[in-house]
Amino acid sequence: KHALIQDAAYASLLKSTLQHVHKQVAQVLEARFPSLVETQPELVAQHYTAAGCTEQAVVYWQRAGQYASDRSAYLEAITHFTTGMELLTTLPETPARTQHTVTLYIALGAALQIVKGHAAPEVEHAYTQAYALCQQVGETPELVPVLFGLWRFYNTRAQLHTARELGETLLRLAQRAHDPALAVLAHYALGLTSFWLGTLPA
Repeated sequence: KHALIQDAAYASLLKSTLQHVHKQVAQVLEARFPSLVETQPELVAQHYTAAGCTEQAVVYWQRAGQYASDRSAYLEAITHFTTGMELLTTLPETPARTQHTVTLYIALGAALQIVKGHAAPEVEHAYTQAYALCQQVGETPELVPVLFGLWRFYNTRAQLHTARELGETLLRLAQRAHDPALAVLAHYALGLTSFWLGTLPA
């Protein structure tokens, strides 16, 4: 009943016992309390993290970050996404891990843009890391938000030639994929950069 008694009892348990208990709590939450899992995914993430179940924990940290972003709680989102990425570094390098890392970097970049501003160095770092990982796995659907995030960063910083190159890459992707929605995005990027460059005929 008392917080100090709880702490003493918790500290007296073996690590293996603690991990087992945390795993059981996470599994019970998943099985019996789906509405709580939906609204407090960070709770499940914390239990899976303490249980040493890294893969499950990462999934829930990502969900927690997305849920926080959806509620405009961007500082929380950044914390959740960062925790997920830190855990991912403890897993073996696999295509699945790379894919998950890209997803987390994209989400982190979007949250950082809101908190720090489009031209913040942290934003560039997040999208640059994601871009490097995309190049490892080849062209993936995630390449579009990564390129657009980088374009927005460089366009806002008035590094307009770099921004134009990114816009042109987006347009090539759109033309290859025959994707009208992506073409709109690419033309928006190129149009805005061309405006700031003063190349109005283009």
